[in-house]
Amino acid sequence: MALVDRLVAMNYDIPLRYLARVWFSEPPKVSTAKVFARIAAMLDVELEVGAIMRLDVNSGAGRSGTVLASKETGWQVVAAPDSIDLELLGGSNQHVLLPTFLSKAADVLGFVTSISKVQGHRLAAVSEGFLGEMPEATRDDIARRLLKFPPSFEPAPYEWDWRCVQRTPRVFAGLSEQMNTIAIAKRMSGQLAAVGGTPIKFDRIRLDVDLNTTPSDEKARFGTKHVEAFFAGAVGWHEQLDHELLSFFGLGGGA
Repeated sequence: MALVDRLVAMNYDIPLRYLARVWFSEPPKVSTAKVFARIAAMLDVELEVGAIMRLDVNSGAGRSGTVLASKETGWQVVAAPDSIDLELLGGSNQHVLLPTFLSKAADVLGFVTSISKVQGHRLAAVSEGFLGEMPEATRDDIARRLLKFPPSFEPAPYEWDWRCVQRTPRVFAGLSEQMNTIAIAKRMSGQLAAVGGTPIKFDRIRLDVDLNTTPSDEKARFGTKHVEAFFAGAVGWHEQLDHELLSFFGLGGGA
């Protein structure tokens, strides 16, 4: 598979991470033998149990959680004090497309929700990665499309950040939800660590997309069918936004 084809849905050349998350007031335990085995079978990987620390954004304190991780493939399930995550880290496995990941998320997080004492109250589907290499002139043109900057930064800055957030009504499994649609683009340069190889120098556009239900509604309302429908629907939502963003950047309509 060609590098440019690795993450077709978001047109990523270098994938960084996919994230699917369900928030619970009391997350279920995923490290019990039965649950652990079921998740490993769903992902078709060997998982190891470990511990993880997460920063509580409200208190600023670190809180411990459990992680089920496959270092070889990049798949991991993180049980934090307020959520359950399914993640795929791009540096380890760069041949999984976004629709495949979201299908796995529907299965794994739908199962996790089915064993939870309480329903979930928030959902998120996130993709992060670098777009393909492009000429300097193209990177500068994207900056001028997205930003206005003073004379000191003409003709265009070599690093920049752009972020847009909109509330978007979406329907899944009979529920109408006011969702956050978030797009973050930035030009970045540096070195990427390469597994078993020489670090890769880069100067690229990073594009992150985050689709999540509103944090203001903490009512427990997302059961298994809602979780499954959310991640199934997220495939089309991400694709539509991908085409829209790339067209706006002047890069065509997507992959």
